[in-house]
Amino acid sequence: MLTADANPHAASRTGGDEPELMVWITVAAALILGFFLMFFVTSQTTVASAGGTTLSYPSTWVPATEQGAAFAVADLKGGGAFGDRVSVIQLAKTDLLPGQGGLQGQTGLQEAAANWSLSQQDARVGYRSLSVQSTTVSGKDAVQIESAYLMDSTYGASSMPALMHAYDTVVLSGDNFYILSYATADPDNDHAKSTNSKLVSSWRVP
Repeated sequence: MLTADANPHAASRTGGDEPELMVWITVAAALILGFFLMFFVTSQTTVASAGGTTLSYPSTWVPATEQGAAFAVADLKGGGAFGDRVSVIQLAKTDLLPGQGGLQGQTGLQEAAANWSLSQQDARVGYRSLSVQSTTVSGKDAVQIESAYLMDSTYGASSMPALMHAYDTVVLSGDNFYILSYATADPDNDHAKSTNSKLVSSWRVP
């Protein structure tokens, strides 16, 4: 007597489950590997000489142009034209304390920070100082100015400007003031504070 499989498609479906499972395992493995590679790349840092100081910054950031800066890099690959950026400016003591070179400690720093803010009002569109706080850099007294300003796109007037959230850290060393300037267009305040804190912590001033 001839017999026939009651459901000839069942075997093919059962046999096809294993290749489909392997596809899902391969996809999951690729995603996990991609995540760890992304974490590894983004967590890497580069240490560079920055206007007589040294600074550690994310390795994915690239050299940028910042007027008056001795050193500047930006996250142009990950953030585009308005990517996170940091620069180091070196100024003679008398540039921020004209005729008042004898001022010392926090009094001199506060006066220098006020003069720096005044200069930024002319240099930055819509510049507003939000807060001024005392801090330290490499064991030296410093002042940090939190601010906001508008940054024009590199694509010209056809593009909208971005609102930048910035931190300028001012420290005196010898006869020079050093300013670490960090800015981001990211609206997440926690991101701005965290990134700025890491940059300032890695900054070494002679």
